[in-house]
Amino acid sequence: MQNRRGPGRFFQEMDDEITELIPPEEVTKEVFAEWRSPRRGAANPERLDNPVWQWLFESKWTAFAATDHFQEETAYELGPGWCHSRFGQSETDLGDGRTVFLAGEHEDFYDPDFFIYNDVTIRHCDGSLEFFGYPVDDFPPTDFHSATLLEDGILLIGNLGYIADRRPGETQVLKLDTKTWKMVKVETGGDCPGWISDHTARLSPDGKSITASGGRVFLESGQLVESFDDWKLDLGEMQWSRLTDRKWTMVEIAPKGDEWLKLYEMRHALEMEEFDYGDEVRDLMAGSGLEVEDEDLTWKPPKDRETFAVLYVPPVEHEHVENEDEEDYRNFRIRIDGVIVRYTEESDAVTLTVEGQLPPEVVDDLIADLMRKLEIVCETEMETIRVC
Repeated sequence: MQNRRGPGRFFQEMDDEITELIPPEEVTKEVFAEWRSPRRGAANPERLDNPVWQWLFESKWTAFAATDHFQEETAYELGPGWCHSRFGQSETDLGDGRTVFLAGEHEDFYDPDFFIYNDVTIRHCDGSLEFFGYPVDDFPPTDFHSATLLEDGILLIGNLGYIADRRPGETQVLKLDTKTWKMVKVETGGDCPGWISDHTARLSPDGKSITASGGRVFLESGQLVESFDDWKLDLGEMQWSRLTDRKWTMVEIAPKGDEWLKLYEMRHALEMEEFDYGDEVRDLMAGSGLEVEDEDLTWKPPKDRETFAVLYVPPVEHEHVENEDEEDYRNFRIRIDGVIVRYTEESDAVTLTVEGQLPPEVVDDLIADLMRKLEIVCETEMETIRVC
């Protein structure tokens, strides 16, 4: 799963990263060395309060920035560093002034600071913090889960997790006791969503069930695909049931080799040409102290600009659909005979999703058109992978 930013957010985040923050006096180089790394708990739970994590939580400094500040060796030698700058972390307001932050991940898998956490952080109304760690048998490394507040705890549904820990066909469900902070695995039955993550969870008005919708599911094939349907978990019986069975079509078109598509970079290269962002990017990079090669700052526009401009404009009668959310910039939508057709850009593939029923020949034409254009724009041979 890749996290991307639009140009405006890019510049704002660069400004934020440049801001200097001095650690408190108690965070010496020796104390930092003792607590710089994440750790699993030895008990369920184990209290892990320390000034280093308190500072990193408040500052939201990255693991790299904190290690670099103390001129330590890098994560390549020391291993991942602890930080609170995370993706896929849940935040639950207990309604009494306390907020509970659960797990999450830092960085992507290829980064030396990549780590999936299994910890709990409690922020009190006075700003004080409590940190708890857990054995992985009780609380597996978890990210992109949902957290639903119940009367007697927080129910965690789903997990992306490390690839080796994923269990296709199962759904991870955990419960955190908000009095003892003990974490327990919850056994469920019925027709479950599978290894779901990055979904939404809604508690029913009567508090007797939770509905999980959207997100992605990890399949036996190793694919991580969009979850189309809605699922209900009965909290009394802890039984899953399927609420919908949407007959949508999903096809991935990807390079035959291990190449990146770089469509995002092409699009921003065109924007940088239009608004002359190039020098501003370089100035911000230089001001942050980052050492990068010049080619790393250069986004190359597509060679065939005409084809790129109509990449998601098929030769089928349709209408363009504007995105309602400006953060939804990975998706491009059209409507054909009342059916939404969605093109989703990832770094390694473009997914074509037909959110309804269209004649098979129309779907085939959409796939063929997209594949032909991607081969021209990306200058590489493509293949189709039909998901459903």
